[in-house]
This record gives sequence, structure tokens and C-alpha cells, in this order.
Amino acid sequence: MATTKITVKSRSYAKILLHTAKYPHCKVDGLLVGKLSNNGRDALATDAIPLFHVGHGLTPMLEMALSQVEAFAESQKLSIVGYYQANEQLSESHSPDAFAIKIADKILNCNKFCSLMMVDNSKVSLSCQEDALICYNNAEGKWKKDSQYSLERSKETLSTLAKLMTDKAYKNLKDFDNHLDDISADWTNTDINKEIAKAM
Repeated sequence: MATTKITVKSRSYAKILLHTAKYPHCKVDGLLVGKLSNNGRDALATDAIPLFHVGHGLTPMLEMALSQVEAFAESQKLSIVGYYQANEQLSESHSPDAFAIKIADKILNCNKFCSLMMVDNSKVSLSCQEDALICYNNAEGKWKKDSQYSLERSKETLSTLAKLMTDKAYKNLKDFDNHLDDISADWTNTDINKEIAKAM
């Protein structure tokens, strides 16, 4: 089913960009969780779950992460509604690669909804003046760039993110790779969520 529109809330956007900032030399990715509406054709991405900065392509790790995030989402009465990826080089295309497409296809097949969000590295900066996300949705079996995406309260969100970047909040962000190294690392990032809420 093709999506109609995805709206990304401030917390989700901030965590995607903080993940990108923490590992500027790496490809990073993660999942978007949120609520579906309009008979499952629209989504509100309320949170982002950072997955990997080194573990790309490792199927057992990916399956474990997807399973745990799905269980977490269900406990919050939410669904996995998207996947995000930032490539490692500034000069790299922000088009989805084969790995991104494979995961997005898997989410779409399981949940009947998925938006694939790519980070435009050329728009990532400490000043956070521009929305750095590019949305792709599946139409007739192919992932195509889609303008039916919005960043909630965009000016306030970008201003908040600039403050978080200046304060180096990204140092405290944990992804699933960190959790695999240290099981006490909180990949839901409860503390980061509080920092974002306080900064808004």
C-alpha cells in the first residue's frame, strides 16, 4: 500500500540528526515508530530508534533489533512506520542503497506501511538551518522521492536541534550497536528524550 503522507515529530527528527552527528565518519541507520491514521495510509513518526553505525548488513543483528523495536513499539501502542539512513560520505548520493531498500521492503511487507527517510549530508550542520531529510515512498513496487512529508513545527525543531548540537547532546545518544557492546546502553534513549523535551 502506497503511503499518502508521513509527518515527523521533533523528537524523531532530532534523534536522527544526533545519530548522524555522533558518527560523522559512518553510515548510520535506524527506525521510526509512530501512529498510523487514514486507514493506514498516513503516519505520525513520534520517535526514532537508532540502530547501527558499524553493524550494517549483519542479518542476525538486524533481525534481533527489528524484533526488539517491534516489541517496544507494541508496548507503547505504536508501530514501526519508517526507516532512516545517512550515508558516510558528504559527497555520497542520498538515494537509498540496496541495504536501505531491503529493510524498507521488509518493514512494508510486515506492517503494510513504511517511509524511507534519507539524510542529505550536505544540509547537516551545527546551525541546522535546513530540513535535512528526504522522503521516499513505495509506489508500484519502487521507492521514489515523495514530497508528501512534513517536519512538525519545523522552525522550532531546527532551532532546538541547533541548541542540542551546540551542547553536544549527541555524545549521550545510544544506538543498538552500543547496546550490543554494553547491554546497559539504553537504545530507547530515555535521557535524550528528556533533553529534547527540555530544549523545546
